[in-house]
Amino acid sequence: MNFDDEATLYAQLKQDLSPYRHLLEKAADTIENERVSNYPILLVTQQPSDLGIELFNPTKSQINWYVQALTVEVLVSKQMIDIQKIDIFRTHYNQHRPALCLLISIGTRHSFVFWSRHDTA
Repeated sequence: MNFDDEATLYAQLKQDLSPYRHLLEKAADTIENERVSNYPILLVTQQPSDLGIELFNPTKSQINWYVQALTVEVLVSKQMIDIQKIDIFRTHYNQHRPALCLLISIGTRHSFVFWSRHDTA
């Protein structure tokens, strides 16, 4: 899939992921409730990744995306988030609670998106 603009991308993501929202929420809640991290992140990509725990794989499910559950600490350890900017990230994350934090990775484009748990898509 090729997306020329972010609005199209986000609309497609919302449509594709909405039926699985409760599972995504459960994964994020488990990361927090089990005290793995206060900052769960769901990586959504079109390519397989070795980051985090696989939740969805398009070769094994009807969803068009690879989705992995991971944490901000994983992104820091892989130097994907600069340790000097972790406090900025945490502040931004906390401002969007209780929304789900998605890291959308398409090709060379990477964006954090906060998806409201109350949004009914």
